[in-house]
Amino acid sequence: MKLFATIVGSAVAYSSSYSSSGSYSSSSSSSSSSSSSSSSASTYDGECGGRITDTETIIYSPGFDRGSYYDWLHCQWDIDFGNIAGFNIVANTFNVEEHYVCGWDQVAVKANGDEFNFCGTNGARRRRSAENKEEDGKTFYDLPNPSNNGFPDFFVSGGQATITFTTDESVQGAGFEFSFERMSRLQIIEMHLNRIFDSYNGDEDFFPRYKKRMTKILNKMKRSETDESCYAENGFEAEAEDIQVFDANDMCKLNGQVNAAINSWARNWACEGRGRVHRQIIRAARKVRNFYNDNLC
Repeated sequence: MKLFATIVGSAVAYSSSYSSSGSYSSSSSSSSSSSSSSSSASTYDGECGGRITDTETIIYSPGFDRGSYYDWLHCQWDIDFGNIAGFNIVANTFNVEEHYVCGWDQVAVKANGDEFNFCGTNGARRRRSAENKEEDGKTFYDLPNPSNNGFPDFFVSGGQATITFTTDESVQGAGFEFSFERMSRLQIIEMHLNRIFDSYNGDEDFFPRYKKRMTKILNKMKRSETDESCYAENGFEAEAEDIQVFDANDMCKLNGQVNAAINSWARNWACEGRGRVHRQIIRAARKVRNFYNDNLC
């Protein structure tokens, strides 16, 4: 699974009351917030976390309204958006105590069998690792896949994930505000195509040709979409299976997976245009896939 472009957020001071589920009931006025440190315990005796089934939900760290989260938190949000192609977790604000392996305070995201841990501040310069290791002499724990440079847009394939927020006994940041962005099948395909495009280092003469041809196919797909499935009209007895596996690092594998996803998408959603549009898209995509494989893989 790949992480994508960081959204730089600013903290928001809320005048509304905070609910135990980690949500606010009214809108707010914007103001800047920064990481804060407390010499005394700052504990929270309410409940936090819960189950999320609506992509319009926004979740906040406990204490977001006062400008800093609490000590000794363990909040878990279980996300279940049903049978969807995928979604992004977007950090509109993120400020969690930084540590070089996020061993003090962290936001953990678990999805599709993988776990990732985040700390730090969106848009801020990273502190030197040596400072992180020695601060306060606090105990820390090694965590899987740590990232101490804030929280980027995080793509989840499918509709299920878990977000956990854990804090220790001292030093609080402003916290976070997370929203969710449901993504269509075509948006997901385009996102992974952009990963292949971004892997270009300028040395392969064929790559601009590959990108031009694939962009042409992608534009044709967008023109053929009507927001309604037409798999029966395209001659298929059952809706084609979604392709939801995309490699994190191997562009040759990803090229093949994107091609499989295009084939599935075309059988279901290529509905508008002259002739057998889904066949045109599938054949063109196969040629471009082979072109990439022959020149790079």
